[in-house]
Amino acid sequence: REPRLLARDTFRVCDELSHMGLRMVLAQATSGQGLEEALFEATEVVKRALLEAGRRLSAGGSELEGEFVHVCRDIMVRRIDERLVYIKRATEQTPGAFDLTEET
Repeated sequence: REPRLLARDTFRVCDELSHMGLRMVLAQATSGQGLEEALFEATEVVKRALLEAGRRLSAGGSELEGEFVHVCRDIMVRRIDERLVYIKRATEQTPGAFDLTEET
């Protein structure tokens, strides 16, 4: 809705979205084509999800900016949690990983 908010994405989560459909819509919507044009080429699932999310967002201004920053933080925390789970699993599968030696 407001491409200027991408500058507030201090964690750069928008650059790392894993869902290609969302990445494409975001790129098109912020390149000046507008949301309607970007949604035209999106899959039905992506369209429905974005339209529903759009209905729940504030109209604009500082409230919308606050929501954007909050969502970026939530995505970053989720990504960190996923990495921690991965590290924990990898560590559990590594023999001697919990030994308190200098090498460990």
